[in-house]
Amino acid sequence: MNPSGATTVAASHRHPIVVSEGVVTPADYLAFFEAARLGYYADCGFNYPAFEAREKLAFTLVELDLKLIAPARSGESVVAETRLVSATSSSIRFHQRLLRGELLLVDAKLRLTCSSRDGERLAPVPARFFRDCVARGQLAPASTPATDAPEPSVILADDLTRH
Repeated sequence: MNPSGATTVAASHRHPIVVSEGVVTPADYLAFFEAARLGYYADCGFNYPAFEAREKLAFTLVELDLKLIAPARSGESVVAETRLVSATSSSIRFHQRLLRGELLLVDAKLRLTCSSRDGERLAPVPARFFRDCVARGQLAPASTPATDAPEPSVILADDLTRH
């Protein structure tokens, strides 16, 4: 834990995506990253859909730094990589990247808070998130290599538009 009280961690998740036919826009990249974060939560053992339904809370994107470096092309396979940077009782920070092989296409840093689903009130990040992710070894010290990440789940970009 650092002096500010934040826990700094390095854990990662790799999420393969097949880009559907058509133009890939910045909104598509956000959808890819959202799907990858849901995969990350599932790999931690944190059931995000059940959390939303039961608690009537959601993780809300409040800060985004998105750098478009190279375009994703229709029909190609890319990977969304998710790394949890820090988690405190008030926010969760992720670093996400979209890659085609070793080529970085999009680099994103974002911060989420926990709020009521209508966005009217803030809530603490649930202890269940910390318990599930830490207890299953998904939150590792920053010096731990990301190679211990679990096998990724697969989602097609076409499926993202139906959610």
